[in-house]
Amino acid sequence: MNNALVSVVVPVYNEIEFLKECVESLKNQTYKNLELIFVDDCSTDGSGDFLDDFAKTYKKCKVIHHQENKCTFISRVDAFKACEGEYITFLDGDDTLQNDYIEKLVLSMQLSNADICIADCIERYPENDRRAIVAKSRLRKVRATDLKVESDCFANLFVKMLNDKYYVLWSKMLSKNLITKCLTELEDFANEGEGISFGEDFVFSTILYFYSKKVINTHDTFYNYRFHDNQSIVFSGEEKYRRQIISFLKSAKFIKKFLKNHEIFEKYEQNFQKWFISYKNSFESSGFKYKHINVFRKVIKEYKEKYEL
Repeated sequence: MNNALVSVVVPVYNEIEFLKECVESLKNQTYKNLELIFVDDCSTDGSGDFLDDFAKTYKKCKVIHHQENKCTFISRVDAFKACEGEYITFLDGDDTLQNDYIEKLVLSMQLSNADICIADCIERYPENDRRAIVAKSRLRKVRATDLKVESDCFANLFVKMLNDKYYVLWSKMLSKNLITKCLTELEDFANEGEGISFGEDFVFSTILYFYSKKVINTHDTFYNYRFHDNQSIVFSGEEKYRRQIISFLKSAKFIKKFLKNHEIFEKYEQNFQKWFISYKNSFESSGFKYKHINVFRKVIKEYKEKYEL
């Protein structure tokens, strides 16, 4: 295994409670040739100061400070422009990586010459959360599936994007060459989708899979994904719920436009509609559960025609 530089992209917004653990998991990686790129999306809880202090102690560390809150998608695209690594991987500010995570993914990428390597994920829930039982069962099923797609990656993987393992960005390692191919269209969405807070990973994965020649997975190591109260709609209130629905509609509009631009919408229209309806229904059920249903109905009525969905 050659000692290729790996860029780790970490978008951060008010993650001070978890950042120390996140940073420690990077410092403890067995693979040492790392470039750390943090994007502080105008945090108000001291996260930016924490990152600036950390950067003074780590040789290859860049901290990008947004002057106003943008979104995770724009944070990642801004980070791409600063990446110098041959490979790029991702870590959210409230998550951690197992110590051998980057080493194992680099090895898999180099042995296979893949564009994308997808890692397994351990979901971390608050103590006594019953969802942890379901998560362990789901992980067993994931670990029984080996992925090696070497032809028409988009045809094989776009249809799988209802499965969160395939659309999320944070459990993937990408080749820099792939990002170079995708960057113009990623920037197009960044320009159109400022303020996106939901659905951006679907946009990323749609574009990445379209340009990929080979996609694999590995079961050798884990991304540790943390669930906590701040992620839940019930804690976010009606206005954030409204913004999430609009974000979802903007993301769906862009994916539809992307498919049409590449003259493949008719081929994948059924898959697109299945994805769209599934997530629209999940918002509707959340609206009922948390008494936001009038917000849901109003936003869908106002924006569905606007976004041509």
